[in-house]
Amino acid sequence: MKKVYLFFLIFSIVFFSAHGQTDIEKEIISDLIEAEFGSVTDESSITGKDQMDNSIIILSETFTQTIDTEDDLLVKFLRTGLAGLDSCTMNDFFKKNQSSVKIPEFCLDQIKIIYMTKKEWNEIIKGGGWSRYHSIYGYIPTISLSRPGINEDMNKGLIYYDAISDKLGGSGFYLILEKVNNKWIVKEKIISWRS
Repeated sequence: MKKVYLFFLIFSIVFFSAHGQTDIEKEIISDLIEAEFGSVTDESSITGKDQMDNSIIILSETFTQTIDTEDDLLVKFLRTGLAGLDSCTMNDFFKKNQSSVKIPEFCLDQIKIIYMTKKEWNEIIKGGGWSRYHSIYGYIPTISLSRPGINEDMNKGLIYYDAISDKLGGSGFYLILEKVNNKWIVKEKIISWRS
């Protein structure tokens, strides 16, 4: 009986460390959201009577992507656009983003976060397009995130996010973050696309 229990314990540790989200990934995601969306100023506040004040929507699961890292335009784009990107962090990013994980829920002081599944988001868009989305949420952005790639020293990360509020109202970014004084700080940022 002890051998069976030990086997399942070891299997669970190995499986979840290989496939599940780690605490450091959660830290990077929450610090990124706080840095990019966590405070409201006169210039960045969301205004308009049809919109929910100071809110964002986060898709509750990370996206996945499968690419050939040996000969891919994305790899070349990242290497030329992010001077501080090392191959260990980039390889970890591509490896992790072959699977999707649930985004951790957290709170910010000045911004309300609405968590939405990809299924719920797709149903809104398929059930009336962006006009349906706007009738429910106004023009607040929907944020989609990748899993962060992390270097061996666990002090640098690469992550992707996009923010979309309309068919022609969105953009995507790749960022390098570094851990400074127990906080993940954005060090480099490049735009991947804009509509």
